[in-house]
Amino acid sequence: MLHAFDLLDKPPAIPKQGICVLFGSDRFLQQLVLEQVLRSVLNEDYDEVPVARFERDCPWADIIDEINTVSLFGTGGVRIAVLDEADSFVSTYRDRLEALVESPPAGLLIMLVSKWTTTTKLSKALAKQGLQVECRPPRTKQGGKNVDTVRVQRWLKKRAREQYKLTIDEDALLVLYELAQENLGVVEQGLAKINLLLDDNAQVSAAEVQSIVGGWKTESTWQLIDHAVEGNTAAAIEQLDKLLQSGEAPQALFGQIAWSLRRFALATHIYIDAEQAGDHLPIQAVLGKAKFNDWPKGKLQQNGKQMKAIGRVRGKQIYQWLCDVDRALKGHSSKGNAARLELEQLMARFSRQLATPPTVR
Repeated sequence: MLHAFDLLDKPPAIPKQGICVLFGSDRFLQQLVLEQVLRSVLNEDYDEVPVARFERDCPWADIIDEINTVSLFGTGGVRIAVLDEADSFVSTYRDRLEALVESPPAGLLIMLVSKWTTTTKLSKALAKQGLQVECRPPRTKQGGKNVDTVRVQRWLKKRAREQYKLTIDEDALLVLYELAQENLGVVEQGLAKINLLLDDNAQVSAAEVQSIVGGWKTESTWQLIDHAVEGNTAAAIEQLDKLLQSGEAPQALFGQIAWSLRRFALATHIYIDAEQAGDHLPIQAVLGKAKFNDWPKGKLQQNGKQMKAIGRVRGKQIYQWLCDVDRALKGHSSKGNAARLELEQLMARFSRQLATPPTVR
């Protein structure tokens, strides 16, 4: 089993028969890997041989006929079928796919799936005869949830240099990655935007990334979140008003707000779980486990103060609050002042005045 970064950096010999599975949540990585696999298999016939592409829920017969038919084009005679969104196809035809691994077809079937379990019989068979490529940001350990940001930085730095002739500072790469909310496709769009505005071989700083990729609206949203979690509700709502007046949709704003607040919720649960296990973790260690980064310098210390301002009682409720707002913005409060009110109420939940319950006399 390979990670997408490994395959893209040093493409291995890829079989021209059998099954190849590209699995994971990052569509950008899936498409990069798919392109590389096709180029590796077809070689000089890449521009000549047509590749049959199928959507989900297509019949088994259509796929099997395609990869067992000898190509009439190109010199290599390779027949390739690409099946996108293949999760339901895998579930429906798992037994037949297992048999196909044991008796490979004349051509190559490439399946793009979102979820993939490596302990299944099909996955174990492909480990011996086939190819499985993980298409999501790499984790710090097998099966873990924490993204290996060091490896992501290294790969992004190489891609920025090779594809866009940009040299990007390490802290700037973290800024870019977080602005994109850990979506590598959005990171790529950011690199393209930087490339348009800066000269080749430019040395790109974190401030330039923030200015070019984030813009004032993104910067204002971060400030809104800082004001909110610090309990400064009036300033948060004032910032929210400016963003809404500029034309930002409440649903779009909520996406970035929710992404940030989920990290505070995660940090709260990490801290409480460790405490219950008798392990009193320093707040900086908790924030690190929850994927907070110390950029610009001193940001982690500010996040620690914000954690204390939120408190454990409210921190434990954040997930539920976000679920409630999400449902409202998709339902009865999806438009106009109703949507605005949902966001204002969410900001108000972090008010300093609500941090400590009033004393009962």
